[in-house]
Amino acid sequence: MDRLASPLSVLPLVGPARAKAFKSAGLVTIRDLLFYFPFRHIDRTTILSIEKAYSHVKNGYTGELTLIGKVQESKVMNYGKKKILAVRVSDKTGELDCLWFQGSEYFAKTFAAGQVVALSGKPTLSKRGDFQLVHPGFDRLTTEESENFFNTGKIIPVYSVNQFFKEANLGETGIRRIIDKALSSYLNFVEETLPSDILIKHDLPGLKETIEQMHQPDSIEMVDKATIRLKFEEFFYFQLFALSKRERYKQSGGGIQFGVKRPS
Repeated sequence: MDRLASPLSVLPLVGPARAKAFKSAGLVTIRDLLFYFPFRHIDRTTILSIEKAYSHVKNGYTGELTLIGKVQESKVMNYGKKKILAVRVSDKTGELDCLWFQGSEYFAKTFAAGQVVALSGKPTLSKRGDFQLVHPGFDRLTTEESENFFNTGKIIPVYSVNQFFKEANLGETGIRRIIDKALSSYLNFVEETLPSDILIKHDLPGLKETIEQMHQPDSIEMVDKATIRLKFEEFFYFQLFALSKRERYKQSGGGIQFGVKRPS
């Protein structure tokens, strides 16, 4: 019996609505979920305090930054005929405003005072000198996740959340919890897909370790090694397929030969 072919509904926290949401993203089985890798990771070494971020921007920095803070307040304001959502976020060093000019009413339901959020974007200074992020990317963290992040340096995986996930009340935190359940119950059923001599020769982690490090990394270096393993395997089997196709072509006689009749 292939345990990894079990439907996602066997997992705790996955009811019919969430199973349907996962299906919308092409995730039907446990195997699908284990291979649903984060698109990025939040690493403590890349996080700036609001004070340091403000200093960088004031000195001319225009690139993207990642910050973590706690929501202080959230309010929708009228600006002419438009509505703007303003969310004030702070940490121990300062505060900034996050602004949404589109989808304000939708995002207003997303934030509540006391929530811990990771924010990514290009901060700017308003004409009045206010520090702000416009339409930032964000990821909500549980209190436990934020404490582990700052106290132990635990790296947080960030997953894509589509509209179907949101409608099923399934956000970033919920996806992490469900994947953690899948890892604890089913990771041991994963079978290696690369020969052991290839793994040793190229210093690649095994598939179980690769999956685990993508979802629950010990360090960014291990994320990099896991990513290299996945890319290597994709290239490895592509090369095998190309060689196999070439051999079949040779064995078939090299294709169809057409006679050419020379004009007399």
